[in-house]
Amino acid sequence: MGKNHVQVSPFDLTMNNASCKKVCDVNLSNSEVVNLKRLIRHQYTIDLSLDGLPVHMSDTNGNSFRGVTLLSKLHNEATNDLQFFYHNHFRFTILYNRDEIYDGSQRIVGFQVKPISIKHADNSSTCGDKVVNHKDTLLELKEDSNAGHLKVTHSYSVYWEQSDKEWADRWNAPPPLPRRIHC
Repeated sequence: MGKNHVQVSPFDLTMNNASCKKVCDVNLSNSEVVNLKRLIRHQYTIDLSLDGLPVHMSDTNGNSFRGVTLLSKLHNEATNDLQFFYHNHFRFTILYNRDEIYDGSQRIVGFQVKPISIKHADNSSTCGDKVVNHKDTLLELKEDSNAGHLKVTHSYSVYWEQSDKEWADRWNAPPPLPRRIHC
């Protein structure tokens, strides 16, 4: 058995869009960095839920699955090196529909997340309108022999989207995204 336990999250998901909100700053020790790398090797994910709905994320192939990864890795085939990146920003998309019975109310019918790795600047300039994964701003997990720690700023964004999804279908996992064919 694992060490599973439920905790209240620090995310404010009230029905307002939020482009980038800072949650907290943490300093990861070298031993914590090593432990996080171990977790990615074991494909560790976390489960989040909203209104009883589990969060789903999609991979680059359009496959949807439950939970969210905290880390990703890149393998450099030329050097055979592995690089590990920490997902310290979550972009939440909450799908809702209008309740026909109770005029003016909404029902949550989907909960999606895109994990993002970003090395936030101290002046919050990286927490702009749309935070994205970019090769120049990824937060690489590596031990620091000088400082002995890695500063990480956790943040999130929230986007509410009206959906045609029926209330009765809210438990169905999102379908895979259509695949693009490149010629």
